[in-house]
Amino acid sequence: MKKKTSLLTLLFLTILFSRNLHAQFGFSYHESALPFVGINYEAGNRLLTEFRLSTNIYLGDLAIEGIAALKLGRSEELDPYVGLGIRLAPDEDESAIVIPVGINVYPFPRKTFGFHLEFTPLIRGEDFGNNIIRGSWGVRYRFEK
Repeated sequence: MKKKTSLLTLLFLTILFSRNLHAQFGFSYHESALPFVGINYEAGNRLLTEFRLSTNIYLGDLAIEGIAALKLGRSEELDPYVGLGIRLAPDEDESAIVIPVGINVYPFPRKTFGFHLEFTPLIRGEDFGNNIIRGSWGVRYRFEK
């Protein structure tokens, strides 16, 4: 539990300090077997922090995630990224360390609306059989700077 608290504190501080940098607010929707919505900040050209909330039907299944990702590209159209975060769920077996690896694509002249593709290993403990890889795709919207 200490490890989860430490990671959550680190993520919170990253989001807090990223607001003081040149930050841009955004919204995302991820479609997968575990669908979720996200609210994010892009700090400068390299850091993306995101708070995610699962969108399953039952409130008892509600899970939250927090990630901090480093953007690997410098293109306005393509934003590959890799990150680290934590998923907290009511059922302890569903909580996990998450390692998102993905790409954002902004194909339109105004770089506010785009699409994304992400593969995320969910590390749920020492038993390898409990770990999964979640694939998701969806849309991302960045509010004007």
